[in-house]
Amino acid sequence: MKFALFGIAIYILSYYNYTTEAALALSNQKLQEQAKELQRSNNDLEQFASIISHDLQAPVRNVSSFMGLLKRDHGKALNPDAINFIDLSKNSVDRMANK
Repeated sequence: MKFALFGIAIYILSYYNYTTEAALALSNQKLQEQAKELQRSNNDLEQFASIISHDLQAPVRNVSSFMGLLKRDHGKALNPDAINFIDLSKNSVDRMANK
C-alpha cells in the first residue's frame, strides 16, 4: 500500500513537473518571439529617424542661410530686438543642424 501511494505521489509530481516545464518552454518561446519583434520594431524606428533627420537637414540649412542673409542685408535697418531675434533663431537652427 505504501509503495502504491508513493508511486502515485511520484506520478503526480512528475506530471506537474512536466506540465510546468512545458508551460515554461512555451513562455520562453513567446518571450523570444516578442524580443525579435521588438528588435525589428527598433530597427524600423532607427531607420525612420535616420530618414527624417536626413530629410530635415536641407530646410534647416535654408533657414540658417536666410537668417544670416537677413541680418547681413538688413541688419542696419533693424532695431536691436529684431537683430537679437534673428541671432537667437540662427543659433537655434544651427544647433538643430549639428544634431
